[in-house]
Amino acid sequence: MNEYGVSAEIAKMKPIRDIIYDYLRHAILNGEIAEGERIVERDFAEKFGASRTPLREAIRKLEMEGLLEYIPRKGAIVKGLGLAEIIEIYSIRQVLEVLAFKAAMSHLSTVEYAALTSILDKLDLVEKKGDVEVVIKGLEKFDEIVLNASKMPQLKEFIRTLQESIRRFRKLNVSNEVRRTEAISEHRAILQAMMNEDIHLMEQLVSQHVEHARQQLLKLVTKKNGKPLV
Repeated sequence: MNEYGVSAEIAKMKPIRDIIYDYLRHAILNGEIAEGERIVERDFAEKFGASRTPLREAIRKLEMEGLLEYIPRKGAIVKGLGLAEIIEIYSIRQVLEVLAFKAAMSHLSTVEYAALTSILDKLDLVEKKGDVEVVIKGLEKFDEIVLNASKMPQLKEFIRTLQESIRRFRKLNVSNEVRRTEAISEHRAILQAMMNEDIHLMEQLVSQHVEHARQQLLKLVTKKNGKPLV
């Protein structure tokens, strides 16, 4: 087992380039490798017990996904999102998520509505403890149930891609106690509108939820010294 906990068994099942790619992608999206941080090939190659070739293959794949960017004389750097990109991503999310939630209303079962209610009930309890990761996972599970119920696999993939691209910033948002409480309350209101089959209210609430998340994130990334952090 190497420094990153990759066992010999796992290494036999997956190419080392895929193992490195999965690790780096997860670390970047979860903020474990910060924006602007350089991926030092020598260090990572040594820690994974691999040559630089599979590492470079993983880096190229992450560059294609927009998570890393190559800067001359520096190498691969974790790429940030500019304010314009954040605004664009959230604008697209507003449209797509309203569509997904609307489609899901026609398919959600009594059991699924009960599961959604249970998720929010549990989040009300853990939110006060400030467990950000649990809240994020709970909200992601909520979204997953709704997206699955939409019966629109292409739409689901589009939304997931957008959510993945801003996952590291979602953690920043949910770390804010006020926003964390608001996000759970907003999901509760959305769920109630869906259960009441009030399509117009549901659309309005979903749109407002995404807009509130965008506004909070823009405040956070422009807070330091009044200048954009990304």
